[in-house]
Amino acid sequence: MAQNNHEMEINQQFINDILSNAETSILNNVKYPLTDLNKFEGNGIYAIFLTAPQGSIYEGYVSADRPIYIGKAVVDGSRQGNVSNNSDKDFKIYSRLREHRRSIELGAGINTSMFKYTYITLSGIATNLNAAIESHLIRTFKPLWNSKIDGFGNHAPGSGRYEQSPSEWDTLHPGRAFAAKLTGAKPDISIIIDKIKRG
Repeated sequence: MAQNNHEMEINQQFINDILSNAETSILNNVKYPLTDLNKFEGNGIYAIFLTAPQGSIYEGYVSADRPIYIGKAVVDGSRQGNVSNNSDKDFKIYSRLREHRRSIELGAGINTSMFKYTYITLSGIATNLNAAIESHLIRTFKPLWNSKIDGFGNHAPGSGRYEQSPSEWDTLHPGRAFAAKLTGAKPDISIIIDKIKRG
C-alpha cells in the first residue's frame, strides 16, 4: 500500500527571509565591547567577535567581521512549553554573555578587550525560532569556537563526571577551574592550533 505524502507545506521564501534577516542583523548590528557589558533584557541569539587578535594565536587567521562564536539564550520553560508572557523581560542573553566574558577573563592567551558582541532578540511566538536561527547562523558562518574548536560554552560537569577530558578550548586557553579538575587525556594542542591555521 502506497504511503501518503507526509511533507508539511511551508512557504520556503518566508523561512529564507527570516534566516537571511538574521544573518544581516548579526553582521550589521552595533557591536559592543565585551569589557563594557551592561545589563539588558531579552532572549534570542548572540554573536562574539574577535576584533583585536593582535599578539594572540589567532592573529592572521580570524576575521574581525565574522563571529568567532554564536549562541542562543532561551527563556525559562521553553523546552517544556511553559513560557511566561513576560519572557522578553528576562536577561537571558546578558547572562550568557556574562558567563562567556568570565571564561575569556580566565582563559590564558586572550582577554576581554580583544572581543566585541552583538545580538538579536526574539519575543512572543518568535522565541520558538531560537534554535533554528542559531543552527542556521552556525552553518552559515562556521564560527571557529563552534565549528572547529569545541568547549567554549561548556559548564562544569556534574558530580562524578570529572574523569572526562578537557575540551579543546580549555586545552588552548587553560584557566577555568572546573576544566583544571578534569582527569581525562588532553587533546593534542598541535592539532588544535592547526585547526586555527586552516580556518
